[in-house]
Amino acid sequence: MKRGQVTITNLVVLAVTLLLLFTFVIPVLQPLIDSTVIDLQASPNEYTPIIVALLQLVPLFLTLSILMTAIHYANPRKEGIA
Repeated sequence: MKRGQVTITNLVVLAVTLLLLFTFVIPVLQPLIDSTVIDLQASPNEYTPIIVALLQLVPLFLTLSILMTAIHYANPRKEGIA
């Protein structure tokens, strides 16, 4: 299989990866994020709202990074361009 080909195998691997992400990683990650947010709000400082917002965006950015990596891998490349 050459890089730059969108095949059924690539799509199945992407689907399995997203399924594992949503069934195992995010359910474990979300309570961790929630408890961290509660701890941060218990002793707030001037950066607490920014940190809380960034922590709550972690699952979204994790999903987007996986999708962007899959699209980058499947995107056809021209010869001589890295």
